[in-house]
Amino acid sequence: MVSAPLSIVASMLARARLGEALTAIVGVSLAGWAFGACGNAPAVGDQGLPAVLGTHTGLVESVAFSRDGRTLASGGEELRLWDVLARKQIGEPLNKFVVLGGLGAFGRDGRTVATAAAFDQAIRLWDGRTHKRLGQSLRGHTDSIGSVAFSPDGRTLASTSFDETIRLWSLRTNKQLAPFIGQASGPANLAFSPDGRTLATSRRGRTIGLWDVRTRRRFGADLIGHRGFVVDVVFSPDGRTLASTGADKDGTIRLWSVRTRKQLGRALAGHEATAAPFSQGGVTDVAFSPDGRTLASGGVDGTIRLWSVRTHKQLGAPLRGHSEGFTGVAFSPDGRTLASSGSEDGTVRLWSARPRRRGSP
Repeated sequence: MVSAPLSIVASMLARARLGEALTAIVGVSLAGWAFGACGNAPAVGDQGLPAVLGTHTGLVESVAFSRDGRTLASGGEELRLWDVLARKQIGEPLNKFVVLGGLGAFGRDGRTVATAAAFDQAIRLWDGRTHKRLGQSLRGHTDSIGSVAFSPDGRTLASTSFDETIRLWSLRTNKQLAPFIGQASGPANLAFSPDGRTLATSRRGRTIGLWDVRTRRRFGADLIGHRGFVVDVVFSPDGRTLASTGADKDGTIRLWSVRTRKQLGRALAGHEATAAPFSQGGVTDVAFSPDGRTLASGGVDGTIRLWSVRTHKQLGAPLRGHSEGFTGVAFSPDGRTLASSGSEDGTVRLWSARPRRRGSP
């Protein structure tokens, strides 16, 4: 590629200001998604090529499994649900309008979906089965919304915005709770810890702040190390480790001790540089396996890579199939299947989570 596709450039400019481009595609993000009781997820065979579930008509940036592993959601300019066993789409897309700078997430009940659009700075709640609106919109942000996350108990929704605030919303009353005290750089993702007591999000672009959900105050030192805009943050299943990705030109992932606020070992590096401006080597999404031993990452280079959390080494060969652009990743609940989405090719794919040997097709 001589230059980046127009959609990548447009999304980065929409998501970042003053030249600090965030390597993410505008649309739906599926942070904090959950369904009912956990069950057995179907596994994809170990052959080299992935299974393609389907293709979005527009940009797609995120994927998430239901708790029983039988349903997959993919989001971007529209939100689609997929039957993993039948490898077919379920119903029509939930969002029939372009979600600019917005998001979508499933609550713990497996039915409540949150979406947001930049044009009116509102968060909307939907019934994922009937596709009908639930109650009034959540309003309070004064600029484009960057990300949203459901609390583990499903009672609260958190959101960030370009207005540099973090807001909490009661899902019982659809009312805003007391605001957070401090500054947050709006466009990056945010994440609840597994116990729901801590919220992680980017601060001033290249650092990560940890917040006490009860007091709404930031505590401890910021996590500093990324050279580019922080794109994604996610807690390990035990809550002790935080993984972060950024628009770093060296294409790195960093692991942090939540207790000490220190980086754990060397950065995980391997994603390749691309011709996309502002995002050479950027890592766009990261996910822990259910047992916390493996990390999956998706990069602007269109590859998916698996990493050992213990050794920080890459496991096997990269998974290739997506075009360059925002690549989303998610593990199935049993850890055997990996789902991915590619912003430029619009496809949603399933892979075996077993690392491939280097040199395999």
